[in-house]
Amino acid sequence: MGLFDLLKQKREQKQLERLQKQLEIQQEKERLALHRQYLKEVRNPRNNYQKNVRKIETKWSVMNNMKDFGGQRGKEFEKLCIQNIDDLRKYVEIEVKYKKELPTKAPAFKRLAMLYEKWKEYEKAASVCRMYLQLGMRPEKMDSRMVRMIKKAGRTPTEEELKIIDKL
Repeated sequence: MGLFDLLKQKREQKQLERLQKQLEIQQEKERLALHRQYLKEVRNPRNNYQKNVRKIETKWSVMNNMKDFGGQRGKEFEKLCIQNIDDLRKYVEIEVKYKKELPTKAPAFKRLAMLYEKWKEYEKAASVCRMYLQLGMRPEKMDSRMVRMIKKAGRTPTEEELKIIDKL
């Protein structure tokens, strides 16, 4: 191999290294653009969800201490939980889309199921538990709560409910 060949090989090596560096820079730019898009999409649903989680826990504590689950206070709490569940669904959709970690807890489901149980609306309570489990959230005893609500409703679990329970 002559001097000319060595110089040519060294030039090609440097050109290859430059191209590789350009590719790495381009990939990093794309990754950052994707992350910015994720942050833009997730901001409102995540913030709304997190803000209302705190409200739900505070309001539940007040209702529980007062033993007042009915009337206007109960209806407003039900609406807050339903809104929080809707925000969570939007939040989870975005997290799945961008392959991010899902939230590990969703107290709105638990509290709404507990509220319906206090109201003796066991079918609604079982439905809330089923929705929670179908979202793929960690069971947090929602599977046993669902079974208990089904029993209180005076029926046996449906095929769909049994599949959900067996899948856990």
